[in-house]
Amino acid sequence: MQQLISTIALLACCLYEKIYTIKNELNEDSDSEDLFKEIEEAADDFLGNLL
Repeated sequence: MQQLISTIALLACCLYEKIYTIKNELNEDSDSEDLFKEIEEAADDFLGNLL
């Protein structure tokens, strides 16, 4: 059971890092502001859930 919990925690950390990185890359691209607004909101929701 402990191994399963550790695996899930590591997966959550990796997902958080990847989503956070993608979200920041979207913010740096000025042309994608309108196009990716919904993706950014979804990323914020996922990041909140992963915390």
